Amino acid sequence: MINPFKDKYCLCLFLTCLLVILSGCANTVTLKESPGTNVTFSITFDSIPSFSNYNYYIVYGSNSFNLNSSLSSNYFFIPGESFNQTTVDTISAGTGLIDFYTKYFQTWGGILTLKPTDITLTKGPFSDSTNSDEEHFSYLSTNHSINNYQVSGSTISFTVPVSDLTISGNILFFSIITTKGNNPNNTQDLVSDIQSIEIISNRPPLTRQNDTSLFQPETGAKIVSWTVTVL
Repeated sequence: MINPFKDKYCLCLFLTCLLVILSGCANTVTLKESPGTNVTFSITFDSIPSFSNYNYYIVYGSNSFNLNSSLSSNYFFIPGESFNQTTVDTISAGTGLIDFYTKYFQTWGGILTLKPTDITLTKGPFSDSTNSDEEHFSYLSTNHSINNYQVSGSTISFTVPVSDLTISGNILFFSIITTKGNNPNNTQDLVSDIQSIEIISNRPPLTRQNDTSLFQPETGAKIVSWTVTVL
């Protein structure tokens, strides 16, 4: 014999479960990822940065790139920047500028040079056939005045528009370098493991320690940590 009360109970239970499932689906929101428009860098050193004694750089690109991380045979400078010809000849074993362009510069997308109150931007591409002073100095740096550029204690922080970096794709590769003078082995410190972050807004920031560096820098040039956030 069919129990009408039991059937009604089962139907009510089924409808209740269905409503719960539908309600859950209605409350599930899929967040659409959007491209980031700004990148904030915050870099901490072992002591207060000294712009009169050291140079501070961020090399970046759309792909991973090459840096000279040798402890005993390095010389860091950037396209368009004054350099010591004797040092270039020493480190390149007499090959000259083209050695730096073929091994390193042609793999870079650009360079941010950090100054006391702002940055300069040197954009690539940098040709691997660059071999003369005239060609080298044709790469020009432009000054970027940034509203939130700040040197606070031992930390430099600022925000730069992604569009200024001319990145192709959605990944920013970068490294941080400090130098002193123009003699051989002027690299004070660098992040040898090329870093990368997706240019997607509202992702968790990238925070790292520079605890794998084998360089022995002076405190004002020693890179301790960094945080990069895409906005």
